[in-house]
Amino acid sequence: MLAALPPVQAAAADDTPPATRSSYSDSAVDQAVARFIQTRGDKPFWIVDGAPGKNARRLVQLLQHADQDGLDPQWYNAADLAHRIDHVSDLDWERKLETDLSRALIDYVRDVRWGVVKNRMDYTDDNIDWHVPSPATILASAAAAPDFVEWMHQIRGVNPLYRRLRLALAQIRAAPDDAYTTIPSGDLVHPGESDSRIPVLRKRLGVTVADNSGANTPDPQQAQANNSGPGNTLDPQTVQALKNFQRAHGLSADGVLGPGTLAMLNQSRDAQIDLVRANMERARWLPHGALGAKFVLVNIPQYEVHMYQRGKEPQLIKAVVGEAGKQTPLMVDRIEYAEVNPYWNLPPDITAKEIVPEVQSHGVGYLRSKDMEVVRDFNPDTKPISPGSVSWTKAAALTPKFLVRQRPGKQNALGQIKFMFPNPNAIYLHDTPADSLFSRSARDDSHGCVRLGRPLDFAAWLFDGQGIDKTKFQKLIATGKHQNVGLNGAVPVYLGYFTAWPDDKGNVAFQKDVYERDSGLIAAIKKS
Repeated sequence: MLAALPPVQAAAADDTPPATRSSYSDSAVDQAVARFIQTRGDKPFWIVDGAPGKNARRLVQLLQHADQDGLDPQWYNAADLAHRIDHVSDLDWERKLETDLSRALIDYVRDVRWGVVKNRMDYTDDNIDWHVPSPATILASAAAAPDFVEWMHQIRGVNPLYRRLRLALAQIRAAPDDAYTTIPSGDLVHPGESDSRIPVLRKRLGVTVADNSGANTPDPQQAQANNSGPGNTLDPQTVQALKNFQRAHGLSADGVLGPGTLAMLNQSRDAQIDLVRANMERARWLPHGALGAKFVLVNIPQYEVHMYQRGKEPQLIKAVVGEAGKQTPLMVDRIEYAEVNPYWNLPPDITAKEIVPEVQSHGVGYLRSKDMEVVRDFNPDTKPISPGSVSWTKAAALTPKFLVRQRPGKQNALGQIKFMFPNPNAIYLHDTPADSLFSRSARDDSHGCVRLGRPLDFAAWLFDGQGIDKTKFQKLIATGKHQNVGLNGAVPVYLGYFTAWPDDKGNVAFQKDVYERDSGLIAAIKKS
């Protein structure tokens, strides 16, 4: 395993394209390689008994197949190194090959484990670090490993999500060409209706209908020539498969073949490869290893919260995330406690943009109608001040010369419970009184925090090791009293952005790029 490394501050996500490959400086790599070779003296790492050893050949093999990890073998001069390990070119070949293999190892290890572009996740808990090693550390770790091949295997393992994406990438590349047959455009097709494109639809969905009516004819030209017959009917079996596809890809699961569904179905192989590569890069931005014996992963484009606990089946809860103008940030932190019957402490920008105009139009009675109060600080025990004693201007709210909070109760925008991982972004998971939002397929409608569809089920899962179940939380809520319930051990929470979501078999569901980040990341990777 790599030695402990100094933390590197990961940048918070924004709408600008990620910076291209944050390479080490040439001088840093040159110095590390020169020191590595000099330190080993007459025992080169790559050359054994005057010839390239097994470590050299294994590295070159990995470089030649770097595309398995969504990387480009040309970045590491794989073809040239493969030729050179079998062809001695000059008297100084050993020193040159030892140098170039060492440089290639540094670049490959950095890219496959820590990423090609700058990490866009904000690590806001000091107990979870994301480390980028120095060139010297990479070389020293490789040389110290009892088994270089096993060491490289661990490096490429990254984390479970990454490994699933790598499997998905392999399966997309191996899929037959007819799996990517384009479905022609046309009118909406509802369940029970006939359309010439239905046989092609079945081919894309992998549906086989047990009849002799030509229902499975995949030829688009033949399909367009005939618009009638049982084979062209959107039958119940195909409707169910279509609904499953729509649900997995974040679409409205209505079983109707429409333009949105058609666009997702008609993704080309190359487009899917680009998306999986981009999401493998995002997976590298997460911590390495198992991600925790128990952890929470919010997948923003999927509008879902995934709950993982070692030895138990993963659980899933619907979520509402930040709208495009108030995006949920990409973050890594740890949930420390639940807050029952919470106050909603309004951020100054929300007070300035939304509350001040209402008070200016309707007077301070607006605050009473929303069960809000004015305070000087957000301490739960602080006493409210008269709303008439402050200047209701946007400038005063932003300074802030006063603060606004909503009292616990039925109107509270955070509902009955919230889950805290204190951070500079003021982001948390919480309940909501707006339950109707969870019936939508697109759920980007918050100010940035994550609303939970079943918050008490989440609370029971989170605290299951402390004897605090759903019933206990219901009793705490019923008191109407604001109180905190601490976790005995903080639980990692990852707020990620994965528009390609794989299952454990490598099947991948592509999600709408709700914040329009894919194209910038794909371009940055290709530019490297």
